[in-house]
Amino acid sequence: MTALGISLDAWLAEAADPELASVIADIAAASLEISALVRGGDLSGPLGEAGASNVQGETQKKLDVLSNDLLRDGLSRNPRIAAIASEEEDHSAWFGHADGRYLVAFDPLDGSSNIDVNVTIGTIFSILPRGDAPEGDGAFLQPGTAQLCAGYFGYGPQTVLVLALNGRVVQFTLSPTDNRLLLTHPDIRMPTGTRMIGGNISNMRRWDPALGDTVATMMAEGGYNQRWVGSMIADIHRMLHQGGVFLYPFDSRQPKGKLRVLYECSPMSAIVESAGGKAVSGTGRILDLQPTGLHQRTGLICGDAAIVDALINPLPAAG
Repeated sequence: MTALGISLDAWLAEAADPELASVIADIAAASLEISALVRGGDLSGPLGEAGASNVQGETQKKLDVLSNDLLRDGLSRNPRIAAIASEEEDHSAWFGHADGRYLVAFDPLDGSSNIDVNVTIGTIFSILPRGDAPEGDGAFLQPGTAQLCAGYFGYGPQTVLVLALNGRVVQFTLSPTDNRLLLTHPDIRMPTGTRMIGGNISNMRRWDPALGDTVATMMAEGGYNQRWVGSMIADIHRMLHQGGVFLYPFDSRQPKGKLRVLYECSPMSAIVESAGGKAVSGTGRILDLQPTGLHQRTGLICGDAAIVDALINPLPAAG
């Protein structure tokens, strides 16, 4: 179903089997609650630091913790969901659902360092098959090609849901009049040829010299512009609609990368590829990467396939 303005529930009824549709719907329900908290800002009281750190050693914001709790509580009630894995928790959480066919990995509030300054942030999620692995973190260690659905919510001037499902990317926008998610983009295809680089150029001195030199040449001689919000959801969302590339590569300070594979890079790469782009770590395709840990990190270069190729071809062992 591709009619503009139809609801998420109506679209899912035709685009996904009922069990998978219920998982996506429950993610959406929790994310709309997060959206309301974000929209309320200081008036809803969840801003500021929570006084704790997550498994990566990053300071948790109050809204990080609340967002994680909303998703965990909402998804735990769905008997089709066997377990979740979150950026905010050391290990996966299993619900004891005998009929659980799905695993959900998520970053409950990506870009949360921007909470206090009213910049677009969001929720990223990946839905994987339960498979035959025993309960535990290892069940989540599947390559990105195994994803059944990937998506993100963006909490900005509008609240939007972008989904990659069945090889297609769609966008729903939250209606302010009735709080329903309505289809506004039935088939997102990323524009090509846009000379735009989304990356923190101030870190270029720490990148692989071949990558840094290529970016510098593109900007000095190739007519490329930089656009960089510093919130991955905001930067990739613009790229999906306007073209160009997003990069957060390996660097000398973070030689294993900054972004997490399972609940950041894999779902975003599925979206980018389904919209006609390309996503690599710098040494291989992200979706082919076999994770070895729940919170494993990697580099990410994604977007317009021709520009991605131009960036990675000078790199050693590029793929």
